[in-house]
Amino acid sequence: MQLPASHTYRPALAVAFLVCLLWLVFLSSGALERMVLPSEAKALVAFFTPLSAAIAILYRTPLFREMRQSRRFVNLFGVALALLVCAGALLLTLSLVLFALGIISPP
Repeated sequence: MQLPASHTYRPALAVAFLVCLLWLVFLSSGALERMVLPSEAKALVAFFTPLSAAIAILYRTPLFREMRQSRRFVNLFGVALALLVCAGALLLTLSLVLFALGIISPP
């Protein structure tokens, strides 16, 4: 039995979301500060690494497959950007809840 097309891209969306969330946790731990790069290059690495990983994960799915390749890439970029923003919002929310409960405190 074959699943409908809507069910085949959901696991890829979940994996791409987790990649973006883990990348933000990695950045918040200060790992990027140890790199010997100019700050502009650090900003580009910090922004485009999770986006390119999420696009690579989502490109293998049937998501937006019926569109032209250039339009599909733009749509996948938008979905990857939305996943990165949602992961950032989740990390911020969790940080605020943990701060409110007194589990974490500012350095």
